[in-house]
Amino acid sequence: VVDYQVSVLTVRTLADRNGQIAFLGKVNMLINCGTAVLTFVGTRPIVNAIGVGRSLLLLPVGMFFGIAAMCWDHSLWTATAAQVSVCILAYGLNSPCKELLYVRTSRDIKYKAKSWSDMYGNHLMKLLGSQMNLWVNMDSDACTPHCFEPRATLGAASAWVALWLAVAAAMGARHRELEKRGEYVR
Repeated sequence: VVDYQVSVLTVRTLADRNGQIAFLGKVNMLINCGTAVLTFVGTRPIVNAIGVGRSLLLLPVGMFFGIAAMCWDHSLWTATAAQVSVCILAYGLNSPCKELLYVRTSRDIKYKAKSWSDMYGNHLMKLLGSQMNLWVNMDSDACTPHCFEPRATLGAASAWVALWLAVAAAMGARHRELEKRGEYVR
């Protein structure tokens, strides 16, 4: 939802194609630099301070607040700030934490879990976001410039984030339990 809105708002705000490309390039540069900074100086202190389980909760919470901010102020700058923040959390904190979950698993379980996570977790999230944009927020001549439906978007995002938080909390609790007992999932 956020990526699509950034694209739509970029095209709507910046008329020049080269300006659009330059802007999106700068956004990606911000994401990459922010991710590098978080990875180098923030990930370890955060995980040490609050643990893997609680660290996994930060991305869905960040996603909720990013979408809520975008629903409150549907502008290019708010959508871009949401996208940059969420991507930095996803790549700089959430991805390393997901890898830490695999430490307490056998090689077979690790392979199956990564396959499932990539296939169903990431792709399902992208599929649901795409459907939200297709059926609710699709930019068309009939509704321009008011194609974005903030209430429906926030409602759907809230439901998805609630499910995401429940799964992340369960995974974090299971990881804590395995760490405490020194056990592995086989």
